[in-house]
Amino acid sequence: MIKCRLEELLKTKNITIQSIHENTKINMGTIAKLSKNQLVRIDLKTIEELCKVLGCSLGELFIMEE
Repeated sequence: MIKCRLEELLKTKNITIQSIHENTKINMGTIAKLSKNQLVRIDLKTIEELCKVLGCSLGELFIMEE
């Protein structure tokens, strides 16, 4: 199972969902669902924007859990 670590990264970097939304224009609902691992599909552009604004790699944002 692929797990998104967005919530952990937000806490570590002291960044809010609101600030991510303001910097990327990604829908706040999308960000919230992703942070809670409730999103089934995500656009590659969204992943790219999140990695840019968080200053992280794809491997830091998503991990594979068994």
